[in-house]
This record gives sequence, structure tokens and C-alpha cells, in this order.
Amino acid sequence: RGSERPAGLAALGGVLVFAGRYAVRAYAWDASSKRRAGFSSADCSKNPLEALAAAATHVATAHRDGCIRLWRGVDDADKVAAGEALTAYSALHWHASACASVDVAFTGDYAVSGGAESVLVVWQLGREDAKANRDFLPRLGGAIARVALIEGDRCLVATVDCAVHCARVGVGALAKLWTVAALTTSPAVGFFVGPHDRLAANGVPGRLQILDAAGDVVKDEVDVTPHNRTMVKRRPGDDPVLSPVVIACAFSKDGTHLATVDEWRPRETPSPELKFWTKTLGTWACSAVVRKPHGAGVAVRDAAFHPRLVCVCTAGDDGLRVWGLAEPLEDGGAPAGSGGWICISRSEEQPDCGPACFIAFANDGSAIAAAHAGVTTVWDPASGELLSKRGEPDESKTPLAVGFVDDKDGYPAIAAVDAKGFFCEELFRGNGCKIEREGPGWVYNADVAAACVVPSTKGSCSPPCQDGLRGALVVAARVPGMPGAVLVFRADKPVPVAAWILEAAPRLLVAPTAEEAFAALPDGRCFRLAAEAPADGVG
Repeated sequence: RGSERPAGLAALGGVLVFAGRYAVRAYAWDASSKRRAGFSSADCSKNPLEALAAAATHVATAHRDGCIRLWRGVDDADKVAAGEALTAYSALHWHASACASVDVAFTGDYAVSGGAESVLVVWQLGREDAKANRDFLPRLGGAIARVALIEGDRCLVATVDCAVHCARVGVGALAKLWTVAALTTSPAVGFFVGPHDRLAANGVPGRLQILDAAGDVVKDEVDVTPHNRTMVKRRPGDDPVLSPVVIACAFSKDGTHLATVDEWRPRETPSPELKFWTKTLGTWACSAVVRKPHGAGVAVRDAAFHPRLVCVCTAGDDGLRVWGLAEPLEDGGAPAGSGGWICISRSEEQPDCGPACFIAFANDGSAIAAAHAGVTTVWDPASGELLSKRGEPDESKTPLAVGFVDDKDGYPAIAAVDAKGFFCEELFRGNGCKIEREGPGWVYNADVAAACVVPSTKGSCSPPCQDGLRGALVVAARVPGMPGAVLVFRADKPVPVAAWILEAAPRLLVAPTAEEAFAALPDGRCFRLAAEAPADGVG
């Protein structure tokens, strides 16, 4: 009575222990009469309960203030029946906020706990020194929702970011053994094309999740911004709590190199960091960090990896910059503080174009396309020269995607999408990067919610293609009667060749290939869209 919900139920020999929200009770069971012999209770209304666990002679309760209480005498059925149990306890306190879960080892030697700090705490019971009786396994991703001790010295930890971790919690051997995770989604999650045509997402603060080939579970993770979770009790007028966000990422074609852009938000002045990563022995290692890569207070909006070389282009409010590995110094080392990465070229912002929001390399790496508000530009990555410009500045035409696809004659065509429509237009008719003329193309006017361009290197068919085309435009257009329509276009004509119908218009689309797309709806739900049903019929 008086409890909003139960905090736990446990058996300790002939005693049944129940914890509500504001009280804990122990009931003694009379085996001969098969009736309750009596009970003991303790009032916890001043510090409500969150969880309960019992084993050996210990009963542990986790509380709202982060404290863990170890109750004495609960294993004695006679004391419980006489109402003399639950009168004394010892306290363990480390958690800064509510302790969400607690469990006690079967032997009673140790206990584990976890909460919003995303740290697994191991308590060695029976030790006098309060500082020596605990150990920590930090940075488990999301806040801990449940801990459970299993065989031996193993512990399962479930976190709110849809992950389960298995940890070894023996004395002097605390370590995370493995993790099984599902994609973490939210109304603000960002999608990127990951290595080997897989999906990457930034649903966990400061971290990239990379799905497996089937798009079902997280296969790999990159801890872009390692940080400890801090629990701050905010008051009216306090500054917002900052959180790291991965703004953009780009993978090399072979999946062994990665470039990320992250920053702490919310901040009035952008302060991004550009990081370069290399995968060695199955682990991503950061090889270089460039703080404020486009200058102090300049935001970075997108990044793209060269299709053939180990170099990266970033788009900032001041223009484009291309980064590459520097030549080794005479002594064989790299330039100081660069990790081998330097800026090798830059393209200044055009006054009549505005900042570039999306960028993409051509199939051979000879050009970079950039999408501005109402304007699409093409640049030479080696010299930073402007090669082509299409459109006029229009703030209502919010850029959504840009890329290169192949037309029916095998020539590269540039495709760009904004909030008012999209176009596909032949671009190259000369040798190298020289643009002799802009070839034929088409324009499709529509109210667009989200879009992406699948580059020609990731077309729907291996060469030769059935229709001779590579690449595609995947567009979420608000078609009358079908507000959630996701349409697929080729470069030859403005007629959709395929469509998916969702219940609402997605706010974000990413298509690793022309046969597969991932859509994020405004309410946080995410859908995997495929041209064919999975072999197992699920999804």
C-alpha cells in the first residue's frame, strides 16, 4: 500500500522479502501451517527504493539518493516473525544519483550496482576500508538499467541504449568481455554510410554504432569522444549540460580508415574536432586530432572520403578543405602534432553561394560536388578551383543531398536534392576535370522531406547493369495521398523506378546501396527498407 510500483521481490531461506516504493518488508513462512508466521518492515519514505536483491545472509536495497543499504538479521525467520528484523543496516554510497539496480553474489562475498553514470560498481562485502571495498568498470554506453550476477564471476549489464554487456567481476580481474547491442535511436539520431555499405549512427553521445551486414545488430563501435557521464542536478537558470555529438563521418572504400567530426553541444560558438582513425587488429585507433579544423568559431557540416586515396574533404562555413597524409620528414617522422595529416588544399567560400552543407567525391576522385542553399558547385580537390556552378542562392531551398551518378551513356552526372525538388544533369564531356559543357538533364519539383544520393560506385547491379545505369536518388517526397512515399530515381529520366510507402514522411534517409535504405521518422522510429524481403522473412 502506498507504493507506486514494486522495487523487488526475493527469497532468503524461509523468508520472503518484498520492497515497494517507500517500504521494505520481510515475511516469515511457517512451513507446518503453510501460513505467514509474521513480518518485519522498515519505512523508506524519506529515501524511496529503486531495487532489491538478496543472497546468502544479505538483503540489499538501492535507493533514490544512490545509497545501497545492507540489512542485517533478515535471514533469521524467528526475528522476522517477531518483527525484530530490518532494524539495522550498513550503507554503501558512491552513486551520485539514483541506483537503478543491485545484485548480490550467491556466496555473499560481493555485490554489484549500476545507475545513470553508466559505471558498474563492484562492492567487496565484509571489508572495513570503505575505499578499498569497491572497484569500477566505467563507460558502458547508456545508463545502466539492470545488473544480474550469473555463473562464476560473470555479470550481465543491460543499458538503456539497447545493449547487454558481459563483465568479469572477480577480484583484480574486472573487465568487459563482450557486448551485444541494437541500434540506439532517438528523434535526433543521425545516419551515415558506414564501411562496406553498412549503416553507421550517432544515437549514443560521442559514439558511432556500425550495424552488421543484415542491419539487425551493432557489429562495431567507435568511441569518438570518450567521456564520463556526469549527473548534474539542474536548476532554473543553469547552463545546459553539454554532450558530445558526432556531426559527420566518412569511411575509406576498404573500411580501414575513418574521419569523424564531433563537438560538444549545445554551445553558442562551434568548436568542432576533426579526428582521423585507422582500424588495426579489429580495433579503431585515433591517429590524429585537428581542433577547430576550419578556424576558431567556424562550424564543420560534412565530410567525404576520397574513393581511391587516403584523403578527406571537409565542408565548413568558410569553404572546403582537403586533408591528406604528409610526406615523412627526413628523419622518417611525421610533422609535429599532426599525426601525419595536414591540409593540402582549400576552396574559399563563394560570397554568392553560402556555406556548403553536403559534399561528395566523383567516382574517380577528380571533383567534389557541394550543395548550398539553392546552389550546387563542383570543385577541383587538388587546386581548390571552382569548376562549375548551378542555380541561384535561395534560403528556402534547404540542401538535403548531393552526389554523382552515371547517365545512360556512362557519363558522370551530378545529382542534388533540396527542399523544393531535385535535378540530375550530365556534367563532364571533356578529359580530366575540364568541363566543356553541361549536358542534358532533368528537374523534378516537389516538396521533399529527406533524401540521399547513392553514388555510381554503389549502384544496384554489378557491371554490366541491366539498364546500363549506376547510382540512384532516394527521395522522400510528399506526394498527394502518400505523405510517406520514398521514391527511387535513376539518372536517365524523372520517373521513379521503385517506391516504399511509410506511414509518415521521414526526416532522414541514408541508402548504402540502391537496394537498401534506412529511414528515420520524426518520432524516433527507424525503418530498414529493402528491395527484397529478407531470406528469413523477418524485418
